This record gives sequence, structure tokens and C-alpha cells, in this order.
Amino acid sequence: AELAILNSRIGHACKRRETNG
Repeated sequence: AELAILNSRIGHACKRRETNG
């Protein structure tokens, strides 16, 4: 269950970082 939360946070951060460039 915690893995999903961590994955969600990592995915969001990764996407945000890529969008920011």
C-alpha cells in the first residue's frame, strides 16, 4: 500500500521536473 503512495509521489515529481525542463 505504501508503495503506491511512493510511486505516485515519484511519478508526480518526475513529471513535474520534466515539464519544468
